[in-house]
Amino acid sequence: MMRITRQVWLFNCLVAIWPLMGLVNAADRHTSKNARFAIAYATYFGGSKQERGVYDMLPDSQGTIVIGSATRSSDMPTTQGAYQAKYGGGEADIYAAKLSADMKKILWWTYVGGSNNDWPRGGIALDNQDNVYLVGGSNSKDFPTTQGVFQPILKGERNAAIIKLSAGGSKLVFSTFLGGSVWDGIMGIRVDTSGNVYVAGHTRSPDYPVTPGAPQPTFGGKSDCFMSKLSSNGSKLVYSIYLGGVENEFAEHRLWFGPEGALVLTGVTSSSGFPTTKDITC
Repeated sequence: MMRITRQVWLFNCLVAIWPLMGLVNAADRHTSKNARFAIAYATYFGGSKQERGVYDMLPDSQGTIVIGSATRSSDMPTTQGAYQAKYGGGEADIYAAKLSADMKKILWWTYVGGSNNDWPRGGIALDNQDNVYLVGGSNSKDFPTTQGVFQPILKGERNAAIIKLSAGGSKLVFSTFLGGSVWDGIMGIRVDTSGNVYVAGHTRSPDYPVTPGAPQPTFGGKSDCFMSKLSSNGSKLVYSIYLGGVENEFAEHRLWFGPEGALVLTGVTSSSGFPTTKDITC
């Protein structure tokens, strides 16, 4: 939905599912002309101001739909028992919600934010208990963090943030900043079967936290990618590295588990000296 009020554009996000219909044989799977698309479910989702498009949506083990994004609306449809029922303030808050499989009912909805600008990026993740993980960045000094986490306070202009919500949206299981003295943002997250958290993004901080023995322990310059692993309770940085040259590197929105536990990250670089490995052709 789009409307003008006092000459300001306002948007609600749209949540929809398009199942692919008509794939009746193997040949059809490789051609688009015989495929038909139909909207199974679609709904508006938002308040009186602006919502970003949904950064990610995942089905949980029950088939219900978990979404996460950002909002500037203080009147979003929070639910009884939600972790944070009121808008934190500032330019935007992160939010998470769970919808019924047919999108007819909001099972739960919560804000997660402080008094300044809190912005999710890089999607969401679910663990084997359907707990919800969101990532992004914040410059709110009062952003909600929990006791015992790796970094409970804001250290820079904007730090990355990692949030774990209970499956019912009522409890902040853990929440931690992750960053240095300048600017850091997470662009992707994965959770392994033991609940360990893997994140990747990019940073402008020369003191982003890295761990001993990292292949690249120092900042390359301007903006570097980073890859970090945290323990399942968010208290320990298991490993963390820079990845970059003297110019700009930016991580893309997805990271994946590769064979034998490898972590795969894509992105872009303008550094001619970006670290590469031998016997790779492109």
